Amino acid sequence: MIRTILVPLDGSDVAEQGLAAACRIAAESGATLLLVRAVLYFGVEEGVRSEETHDLIEAREYLGRVQRDLERQGLMAVTEILPVEPVRAILFAAEAHAVDLISICTHGRSGFEHALLGSVAEAVLQRSAAPILLTRARAHAAPPTVAPYRRIVVPLDGTAFAETALSYLRDQGIGRAASLLLLRVVPTESEYFTYASLPFMHGVPEAFELTGRQTEAHQLEGEAYLRALGTARLADGTWHPRVVIGEAGEAILDVAGHERAELI
Repeated sequence: MIRTILVPLDGSDVAEQGLAAACRIAAESGATLLLVRAVLYFGVEEGVRSEETHDLIEAREYLGRVQRDLERQGLMAVTEILPVEPVRAILFAAEAHAVDLISICTHGRSGFEHALLGSVAEAVLQRSAAPILLTRARAHAAPPTVAPYRRIVVPLDGTAFAETALSYLRDQGIGRAASLLLLRVVPTESEYFTYASLPFMHGVPEAFELTGRQTEAHQLEGEAYLRALGTARLADGTWHPRVVIGEAGEAILDVAGHERAELI
């Protein structure tokens, strides 16, 4: 079971969206929220030390307010301030407290903006041994809630690795009252052949007819797989199978948005 969830906070609305996601997990699992703030502190020069002390006091007061708000909602929370840069603070706290989950918000951008704004989340994702719950930042986020998850999308590609997501949800007690949408994405027809294969066929129409039949076969295979998996692993829960055609990343996000999924 999840006992401790680490939530890095820097005082911004973006970071607090990671806290909102953690609150829902904590409400379902009974976990303690570990609120971590990184404040650089060298204490060398007098002028610099005064500014650093101000930042330290501000961080302590901010975490105290957040902690009290969470406790009023019936959640358990502790705070920690570390005098290092954010990535090291998160990784150190995760190891020191043997946390079971890190909940962090990412700007969800790409290219140069991602390099500047998503570097902390990306570095933690690459280097942390603990599972990570990523929340994509939104301009207008909903306030934190302790309501249990009701709609969860579980992407499955037929591998045992992907199926560990179902085991994780069950073992950690997440989504016990939720409806799970088991999703299989079948690649588009064009991904089933290359132009090098066309000379062996009578023509392009025949090639597309063949790939169409292949796509239909993969759809039927996917539906059978999802139904068998749901019956075997989720007999005591609510679940629905769904097979769609498209590129996996885009298809998963499209389905999640259409279904108003709260967790992927």
